[in-house]
Amino acid sequence: MFANSAALKLLGANGPTDLVGRPILDIVHPDYREVVKKRVQDLDQGRQATEMLQQAIGASQRIMMNLRPAILDQGLVAAVQWLAGGFAKRTGIKTTVHAAPEAGTLSKAVQLVAYRTAQEALTNIAKHADCSQVTIDLSDAENVLTLEIKDNGKGISPIELNKPQAFGVRGLHERAKTVGGWLDVSTHLGSGTSIILSVPLA
Repeated sequence: MFANSAALKLLGANGPTDLVGRPILDIVHPDYREVVKKRVQDLDQGRQATEMLQQAIGASQRIMMNLRPAILDQGLVAAVQWLAGGFAKRTGIKTTVHAAPEAGTLSKAVQLVAYRTAQEALTNIAKHADCSQVTIDLSDAENVLTLEIKDNGKGISPIELNKPQAFGVRGLHERAKTVGGWLDVSTHLGSGTSIILSVPLA
């Protein structure tokens, strides 16, 4: 890193180890300190800008997640079928939807939670599952809305699943609670993953 002992002497060091832990400007030749200082400030500003951009993106995503897609005006079944069709076209993964006709009128809140659950699950599958087939089952039998998204991919290890931000699962759990529902995740390495949203309708 240093050309010779003369360079070390200019820096007030007897050897390279003397420089360990010293501020970066202390180990830069005085003639170049202003240039390095400016570069460091530019880097700091760049990091701050990146952090602000990430925060803005996060806020935009949260806003989008809370908006009601127009497709839901056609009913939850139609919306899930539309999601599945788009997913299949983008990924080439065979996607099948089994849905009973909607017997009653679901609240807008329940519709939105179910739609976002399906959307997030499909996004995770596209990114991580490495699968060839996806099945979506939707029913409101026995006055309970049940939405299951299942793939035949590589599954998720317990360690990965228990991470705080694992695949957005915690967010799906919290979203399910807002309408009195719950989320179950079943996964085995090499055997795929199943995400089930259940919401009592009574």
